[in-house]
Amino acid sequence: MGEIVRRHVDFVFGVARRTVRDPALAEDVTQAVFLILARKANEIHQPHRLSSWLFKATRYTAANAMKMAARRTYYERQASRREESEMNPAVIPSCPHDLNDALASLPAASAT
Repeated sequence: MGEIVRRHVDFVFGVARRTVRDPALAEDVTQAVFLILARKANEIHQPHRLSSWLFKATRYTAANAMKMAARRTYYERQASRREESEMNPAVIPSCPHDLNDALASLPAASAT
């Protein structure tokens, strides 16, 4: 397996980097592709098709990594907005008028 990695790592990393356009994410994708290859090595019966398999696996893995990164960014922004609204009292919505009217009509509490 080590020889296969040495022989194809630059190819896989290049495909990953062109796809995700982020060197750190491309490294993660490259590692994931070789982990997938290690698990599925017995399914590749024709060694001359390994490059094609690696190309497709890299593209699919990169697409999934980009989806996960976009999803993570979306939820981080949502959490950030939620934190900002909790910290800023001006963002808290005012009570509906019916509730204010009902509270105003209650008798005053007597101090006993």
